[in-house]
Amino acid sequence: MEQVRITDLIDSDRVDLDCRITSKKRLMEHIASMLARRTGVEEQAVFRVLIERERLGSTGVGDGVALPHGRMADIDNAVLALATLSEPLDYQSPDNQDVRIVVGLLVPENANDAHLQVLASLARLLSRADLREELLQANDKDKVFSALKSAEAE
Repeated sequence: MEQVRITDLIDSDRVDLDCRITSKKRLMEHIASMLARRTGVEEQAVFRVLIERERLGSTGVGDGVALPHGRMADIDNAVLALATLSEPLDYQSPDNQDVRIVVGLLVPENANDAHLQVLASLARLLSRADLREELLQANDKDKVFSALKSAEAE
């Protein structure tokens, strides 16, 4: 199966840097809003999908990273949103580290393989301390895309 390129699933409308968010609920609302942009789906519907998934267990993956995700019938392609937080947020991650990097993912309802492949690609990329640091230090969206493209090329 062809490697999923994370940079193909995200655009500058769905990147937000140095967000001032103080609760997990507000974070989910923000990620839902970003994911809903230009997808034709209702923000509240996206929020519900993300919250339902989160109720199954934290999507915090460790190292200060969370990957809230879900499936929706109303979309044709996978879509990502990325936010960095100005202050660490308690996310009930398995390693008990607060979160500062959040990547939201929506996939079509029946895209099981694509869903798992994108999550695996994200987990692999974001397991790299150098990439996490670059994302946290990025002060503009171009730097985010440059860091992601560079990490994907390796």
